[in-house]
This record gives sequence, structure tokens and C-alpha cells, in this order.
Amino acid sequence: MLPCLTLKCGRIRPFSSPGGLAERLNAADLKSVSPQGLGGSNPSPSAIRCPLGVALLVVGAGAIAAAPQTDRQLVGRWCSTEVTVRSADGTTTSNKSNASQYMVQTFSKDRTVVEWVRLPQWARWTQSYAIVAAGELSMTMLEHSSLPGLVGSKSVYRYRMQGDTLKLLTEPREKRDPVVESTWIRCQD
Repeated sequence: MLPCLTLKCGRIRPFSSPGGLAERLNAADLKSVSPQGLGGSNPSPSAIRCPLGVALLVVGAGAIAAAPQTDRQLVGRWCSTEVTVRSADGTTTSNKSNASQYMVQTFSKDRTVVEWVRLPQWARWTQSYAIVAAGELSMTMLEHSSLPGLVGSKSVYRYRMQGDTLKLLTEPREKRDPVVESTWIRCQD
């Protein structure tokens, strides 16, 4: 079996003289390593169309990659005003925020940090998020100060903004999961 040389383009080329050092050192000429269809200095019309199609694909991919992943209106600090929980058994509980019970949620471009207080208790958690569709967030729990078992859990929220008011609504993953609706206003620093 002859020794082989793998070229940068991925082709494998056998040596014509197995022991010859000069053969191994010969640089590959451009025609043997360039992909077919480029056509050299005087390309055929079909060779011209191929790179143009590739260019269109690259431009199209850039446009897709540049699609906004962040809703700039979300970024900032939000203070809860009310949280309503609708359990699968039909019971509903609603809690309005006050000086002894509140949540503050801070959105950055790809994370949210929530600080929850119900004196004398408190908790803080961090979630990554992505906008998966218009008005829809997918969140993954990264850390939770009081419920570490939630790390790695995923949630889907629908959201709607009107002026300085944000409404979040969870999408339950299973029938037994509650639906949580929360109302937030921009925090006054």
C-alpha cells in the first residue's frame, strides 16, 4: 500500500514515489485543491451561479442570525403588583404586593434575576431566557437560593407589555401544573 497525503481540501492523494522526500514537499497546485465548479480565471456561467447561490445563502443566514433575541422593552427592573395562581383543582389565590411581600425582577439581555420577599422569608433565583416567538419566553432555572431542586427546570411564559406594565402568564407543562399570572410595573429607582 502506498503512503497517502491528506490535502487541506480533504482529498487523499497517494505518493507516486513512496520513499521520495521531494514528492512529499511538493506544494499542491490550486487546481488540485480548489472545489470543482470555480472555473479558474474564465469561469463558465454555471460556475458563476454556484458562488452567487452560496453568497445568497450566507447573506440569508446572516439575516436569520441577526434576528433580535431580546425584546429591549423587557430589559430593566420590574416590581410585581399582583400574582394570581390558578391551581389544576380550580382554586385561585391572589396576592397583591406590599411593603412586606413583593418581588423585583431584573431582565438583562439573556437572564432574569428575581428577588422574592415575604417577611421574614426571602429567596433569589436566576434564570436564562430566550424569546422563542412573539410574546413568548422560554426560561431555564440556573440557580435558586431556597429551592435548589428547581435548577435545570424549564418554563414557558407568554408576556404582554402595555406602557410600563408587564403581564406574564405561565404555560403549564402538565395538567396538574398551576397557571401563574403576574403583573409588573417598571421599578422607580
